[in-house]
Amino acid sequence: MQRLPFAKRLEDLSPGECIWPINGGGPYLFCAAKAAGKYCPHHKVRLIQKRGVHLQE
Repeated sequence: MQRLPFAKRLEDLSPGECIWPINGGGPYLFCAAKAAGKYCPHHKVRLIQKRGVHLQE
């Protein structure tokens, strides 16, 4: 997956960047790819598949 080049720490995220966590240990990193809402298109699809519901933002 080529999302790692965009990865940022929580305090470095800007509005419009994906808040999907990409690792499980400190320092915690988040996707930070361009997002529509809270998540980038890739992670929004993953969340919908995981929950089995349609998200409304």
